[in-house]
Amino acid sequence: MNRKLYPGIGSVLLLGVLWVLAFGAGGKSGSEETPSVSGPAQFSVSTLPPTNIGTISVTLNGQIAGGKATRWGFVYGTKPMQDPGNVSPEKAGYQFMVMSEVGEYTGRFHADITGLAPGTRYYFRATALRGINWVYGGQIH
Repeated sequence: MNRKLYPGIGSVLLLGVLWVLAFGAGGKSGSEETPSVSGPAQFSVSTLPPTNIGTISVTLNGQIAGGKATRWGFVYGTKPMQDPGNVSPEKAGYQFMVMSEVGEYTGRFHADITGLAPGTRYYFRATALRGINWVYGGQIH
């Protein structure tokens, strides 16, 4: 499975294994929760609809607003999950994640995922770290 995360200004190193939204040909995505969750000081992370949906690939999209994040990326898996709250992506309960290197960023970002299982539904959320607080966007499938 190939994974690339782009913060909008160049590529960043991936950490962990990433598996996101995979549908058979002609698949569709939908939303299970409100796609934006706010954290401290009006900082927010939104999970945006996926694009470039293919049989074994997808582009995940997210947005950071209200301040700069020091880490950002996506968590995802084949089972729907509750909002993980203020926990690191490793402890969020999802099967996979893709994260940026440490830096500072605000705005839109995306991750290109390939090697997904055809016909499998994946659930994903954008996430970002500000200070010591992890904030997650809503879950989309």
